[in-house]
Amino acid sequence: MHAPEIVKLNHDSDLSSPLRLMEEIFGPREGHLAALRKWTQDANRSVLTAWCAGEAIAISTALITDVPDYEKFGEAAKRFFENHRVGNFQILAVRAKFRRQRLAYELSQRQYAWMQLEKCTAAAGVSWNHGSADTSEHLFKTAGFRHLGQVADFYLEESRNKAHRCPVCKSECRCAASLYGIHLLNPSQSSKD
Repeated sequence: MHAPEIVKLNHDSDLSSPLRLMEEIFGPREGHLAALRKWTQDANRSVLTAWCAGEAIAISTALITDVPDYEKFGEAAKRFFENHRVGNFQILAVRAKFRRQRLAYELSQRQYAWMQLEKCTAAAGVSWNHGSADTSEHLFKTAGFRHLGQVADFYLEESRNKAHRCPVCKSECRCAASLYGIHLLNPSQSSKD
């Protein structure tokens, strides 16, 4: 097998294969295509895909924000990101037969580099705790991220509001989520240019 090619999606990209991948892993959702289109046009977002034999086999999205929304995880999590420009790892998904080949690591390293270029001073990631060993939790821990909290039924409200069936729960999503964070630079360093 050839090494997968990693490609940054943009507004001209064909999104059909990345859409199939997202729906295979997260289940079909009405808004996935519109979200992908919007994300590829957003300067504060990076959408990376890994390709093999003309098919998207992995996808990673990251978003930069000055006001991360982690209130569900408690006051300590909120304080951890205060006064930081935060790069948020949002989606990191690899097709099952391509897992354990360092694709998730490679995509996350490229997103991490992008966050640093964009002068982020902290990074955050939410791990979907769906009961499988294939979560991003190991990736965050290995990279030195701190565990900042866990919330049961984290996706339940979104699942109900968007009528989304969780591929694990087979109904509304009752999966928990864990928040991880890391400080990249002292906030005063990012303004010294």
